[in-house]
Amino acid sequence: MVTWKLYDGTARKWDELLSGFELRSYSQLFDWGEYKRNLGWCVIRTIAEDGEGNCIGLAQGTYKAYLFDVAILWVPGGPVGKLKNTDDGLFECLRNGIRCKRLYCRISPPYYENETHIKNEWEQSSQKINSSLSMLLKLDDDNFNKLDKNWKKNLKKSEKKELKIEKINNPDYKIVESLYRNLEEYKKINVQYSRLELENIFDLLSECMSLYVCRNKDGEVIAIRSCIFHKEKAWELMAASNEEGRKKSAAYLLLWRMLEDCKEQNVSDFDLGGIDPINNAGVWYFKKGTGATEIKYAGEYEKCSTPCLALLINLYIKYSK
Repeated sequence: MVTWKLYDGTARKWDELLSGFELRSYSQLFDWGEYKRNLGWCVIRTIAEDGEGNCIGLAQGTYKAYLFDVAILWVPGGPVGKLKNTDDGLFECLRNGIRCKRLYCRISPPYYENETHIKNEWEQSSQKINSSLSMLLKLDDDNFNKLDKNWKKNLKKSEKKELKIEKINNPDYKIVESLYRNLEEYKKINVQYSRLELENIFDLLSECMSLYVCRNKDGEVIAIRSCIFHKEKAWELMAASNEEGRKKSAAYLLLWRMLEDCKEQNVSDFDLGGIDPINNAGVWYFKKGTGATEIKYAGEYEKCSTPCLALLINLYIKYSK
């Protein structure tokens, strides 16, 4: 028997419970929920227990409530635990916890595609928010030998450019913001992180995040890279370079330093983040060159107490891209 109920424990206990699941995401960390709360979202946390009161699943979601007793809920990287537990009361627990009549809920469990067994009216979302493709790198003493020829070449190139890599404990979000605005203009893409998001990331996630900056010989920051870590796992979070950083292949030196530090901290699994081999081949080749393995997650599933609401939300996602 599986029972889902609202979680009312501490942040430390939540993260301890989360560490018991091999397949998990940084977006299920307690502080990630608090980060989203500061951006104006409501946060709900639920726990699944077996008949003996043991934790067998967790789900942290962020939502917003609207007129006509409607709520839209997103559970990124969750729920964690056996997917069959998703069928046993999760949706009703979330709806009762939010206290709404009309709930749209989207989940993205951190499971691989061939391990998905979600039933009971959970349907694959027709329009995805995030890519289901990622690159996973196992950290060990043989990582350098796993680099492809081009990656090694660019790493050695960057080492000759008088660049200095620093791990920053109290970063200034303005430095990161400036690099991202430069990157967005160069690639002609939408804003990746707003000023408010950067301020709150550095304020609320500092204990589980590492930020690295690359400086040129004049001390100017030309590239940054960051990751979130939790026990034996780490996930790349941010990466940006200006024109000088791109010319000097700073991304290679930054990532290599970050991977070496993670290995020293006993991180064994490093998720390099989403990829799009067709529309963003450059990033895909960069991550693939590390020797990482391409993986495909289960994707996004949805359940809604009002079917027409799900249709409207998917149409909105489709035309807002």
